[in-house]
Amino acid sequence: MVGTFMLLFNLTVSAPGGTVGDEIINVYSKRFDTQIKCEQFLDNYEWLIRSKGVSAFQDMLKEGYSVKLNSVTCDIPAKAASVSKAITQNMGRG
Repeated sequence: MVGTFMLLFNLTVSAPGGTVGDEIINVYSKRFDTQIKCEQFLDNYEWLIRSKGVSAFQDMLKEGYSVKLNSVTCDIPAKAASVSKAITQNMGRG
């Protein structure tokens, strides 16, 4: 199946006072045809992702906030699609 694996970044954000938020942010990036290709990419470039990737996320935040990359893994985005669908269906309720 084409494009079934993606890099999954798992992040937390800290407020200016250093308080870590309760939220965990998951971001999908870069598609791969197979899990092996995804894992090979991760093996070769995880060091770069952990430095420049974190800097890219940090640049998106308001001054004083900081981001921590908890993990970067290969994952199947279809799992997230079902969660996203459930969230969308429940928006505006409660």
